[in-house]
Amino acid sequence: MTISTTNSIPVIDLAPLSGDSSGDISELAHQIYDAYSRVGFAYISNHGISADLVEDVFAASQRFHALSIEDKLRIEINQHHRGYIPINTSTDRTSVIKTAARPNQSESFMMMHELAPDDPDVMAGAP
Repeated sequence: MTISTTNSIPVIDLAPLSGDSSGDISELAHQIYDAYSRVGFAYISNHGISADLVEDVFAASQRFHALSIEDKLRIEINQHHRGYIPINTSTDRTSVIKTAARPNQSESFMMMHELAPDDPDVMAGAP
């Protein structure tokens, strides 16, 4: 297996998705695949999300993480993978290089759109 390194974080311009750009969407898809395959993350530009909204979300995150552990555990992660994950409680097993031996040293709050009770995944019992 070859492991590549990079000294920079890729910047992916989403302008081709807006319809106002002459950019090639297949080239954009290649850039996304390349960035997440090589580096694992990227900066995204021209995403259409206002700076005010980004700041508000960061502020909300800071307020949440400043709560006591007891308050955060009231909304602990559920079977649908939404909610709070305390520090030292999960171990990611996504690496092909080495298996994680100790729990993550971070806490997080997982949120996604909620699925309707009649959604096929919900009805099938899928998380």
